[in-house]
Amino acid sequence: MNYDNALLDNAKTIRSFHQLDDAISKILPSQEVHHTHPIIGQLIPVTTILVDHKKVVQQVKHIIMNHWQSINLFLAHDLQTGNIESEQVQARIQHFFESPNGMPRLMQYLMKNNRLQYGQFLSLIFEKELQVTAEHTGLTEIVLFKIQDKYLLQPIFSENVAFYRLLLAKKMCSILTFCPLEYIEQPTAFMKLYKHYLSYHCTKNRIAVIIHKHVEQLDYESKKSFELKQLHLINIINHFVSGRRSLKRLHRCIEQFTAQFAFGQYAITSKEQTLFYYLLFMRSITLNLHEEKVFYAKALLENERLSEHAVEVFFEVSEVLNVARPIPESIVKYYPHYYIEHVLYLIVQTFVEQEMFDDCFNVLKQYEMASCTAIYNVLNGDQTVEGLAKIEATVQRDIAQVLQMPPQKMMEAIQQWHEIYRLPKTKYNEIAKYTVSHLMNILKTLFVVEQFDCFEKILDVYRKYLEMPRYTAKLHEFLLAKMDEKTSHLASN
Repeated sequence: MNYDNALLDNAKTIRSFHQLDDAISKILPSQEVHHTHPIIGQLIPVTTILVDHKKVVQQVKHIIMNHWQSINLFLAHDLQTGNIESEQVQARIQHFFESPNGMPRLMQYLMKNNRLQYGQFLSLIFEKELQVTAEHTGLTEIVLFKIQDKYLLQPIFSENVAFYRLLLAKKMCSILTFCPLEYIEQPTAFMKLYKHYLSYHCTKNRIAVIIHKHVEQLDYESKKSFELKQLHLINIINHFVSGRRSLKRLHRCIEQFTAQFAFGQYAITSKEQTLFYYLLFMRSITLNLHEEKVFYAKALLENERLSEHAVEVFFEVSEVLNVARPIPESIVKYYPHYYIEHVLYLIVQTFVEQEMFDDCFNVLKQYEMASCTAIYNVLNGDQTVEGLAKIEATVQRDIAQVLQMPPQKMMEAIQQWHEIYRLPKTKYNEIAKYTVSHLMNILKTLFVVEQFDCFEKILDVYRKYLEMPRYTAKLHEFLLAKMDEKTSHLASN
């Protein structure tokens, strides 16, 4: 902590790695070799960063006692809103630290979770979940990692919070540069938190470059291990989420990973392969790579990969997927919010663009979430009047749900929907456009494969509740072209 204090005088003016470099250079001994990172700049000798177990326990206790034990008027008000009396808090904290099990429990929590915020500390004290912020405590959080037999401890104080986040990122960079991978306990958590603190000061693309360089270095210096493999996966996913420039490098990263972990104890798993197919499929969509779109769409469908690993893949990329639970019973929805439905939406779109209508029809028959429950049931045999009627009932119910109106107000909801769904730049217009775009692809497919009963019902429903002239005109052109093709084919035979 002495190192931090030596830099603190400049904290109010430090807002960038360059400014922090100047402050570091002033306090480093002149005989120290100054190592630098191409983006982060001046690195800090690890010996000045890490502390032993005895000292880290003392410092954690000291920091918490100074900031989270005393209750000011503002904090007392925050606690009361959570139905907690400030006197009770002070008494429980005092008892906690006087207990022989108090600090061991606290250190165990910190070592497991690496971060401690005020609400989490109180939850630990009271042994129940409490929702309280650290807004008026002066201490935002404590970060702790074990590095071999020593510790990286960094309090993030509310005053000069930007400085402390910047300083922690630089410390973590120094550890990744100077310490072997096997020294870092929980390296995956370490890298993810490092990325988090970099995000306050660097663009996504720059973060991708930084992490890539770290993983390259660690890969060169370390033997193959599960931890190293996980860092490679973090690097791959980071390229996926960091913009077009990083996305262009994604394919190469995956190729290198696949070659490195092709065989042996840490060989690539089926889940990881599915993840890569998903990432590369989405990349091909973004970069509009037609051949790759088809290849990875088919790869996702092969051997039930998409169904088998959908949830696992979601958790790998959850940071960029703002998803709700799947709703296969609905057809009217904002597809990007529903991860698996969106993937199938894009696969259907890809197959229709390439006029692979038989493949598309197989997807519609196989996957309920490729359309909705009602359409899926019709395509799989329920072509009764009742079965077809459920398609319209589905759309009516969906509209009421989108407008957050009860079923008994269905007609009112439909009337309101007709008034608003074409209004540009509204959420209802976005929902309608995604739904209509998907329905157009379904209609094209059903027409080509001659599923006319279902085609006519969906077309009728579209005209009643979702019609958009631009889409209607394009569908009309498509149908005329396909009928001309059929006529020409019959004539030639």
